[in-house]
Amino acid sequence: MGGLEPQLVEGQGARGEPRRVHFVHCQRHELAGAPEQAGQPQYLLRGLDAERQRVPLGGDRPLEVLETAPRPEAERPAVARQIGLGAIVYTMIAVDTTKDIVFDWEAALSFEGKSAPYLQNAHVRANSILKKAGAIPAEASFDYALTAHEIELIDLMARFPAVVQQAALDYKPLHMANYAYEFARTFHSFYHVVPVLQAETESIRNARLRLVAAARQTLANALRLLDIPAPEVM
Repeated sequence: MGGLEPQLVEGQGARGEPRRVHFVHCQRHELAGAPEQAGQPQYLLRGLDAERQRVPLGGDRPLEVLETAPRPEAERPAVARQIGLGAIVYTMIAVDTTKDIVFDWEAALSFEGKSAPYLQNAHVRANSILKKAGAIPAEASFDYALTAHEIELIDLMARFPAVVQQAALDYKPLHMANYAYEFARTFHSFYHVVPVLQAETESIRNARLRLVAAARQTLANALRLLDIPAPEVM
């Protein structure tokens, strides 16, 4: 990675302890079709949590995505903001730094393919299963014939630490973006094929609930590293 010189920045951690952090600037290529709304600036000031922050918006597009979702009216703006923020961030990160970015709201907000809503929806689905279950079993045994979908999900979870390390070593969040998409794709397949709440036996149900809980945590961790919100509902 020639030309990338780390900069040492001193500051404080979350608990006030001294911290020394290395930052590396990775230059990007051009951005076409920047996320704007009807000719307005890309960033608009909005009040959030008693302070004003600069929040990227997509006009009414994120809200339009929720038109068919059974969400209370009061919840819709907050969920739409999470979707809009995620859509912008993932579009920027999911392209190699050597390539130009072409931003398109339709693709960025799609619930199919490589997009933030696709990843976020996997987290929502995992959360929904666990919410319906009422509680995560304290323990479980996996002494049954695992399905191919379960095996693939477990394998991907085991790869998570190595992907994080590789992304850091290469200064490429793209690695994590690709991993998050692959994990979400695998979980969506698991969700459609493998019964959890209606599993054959109580033992299998408990095991799959713990697997879903682990998958939800892995998705949340991946989204956090990408700085993409992990909504509880959509």
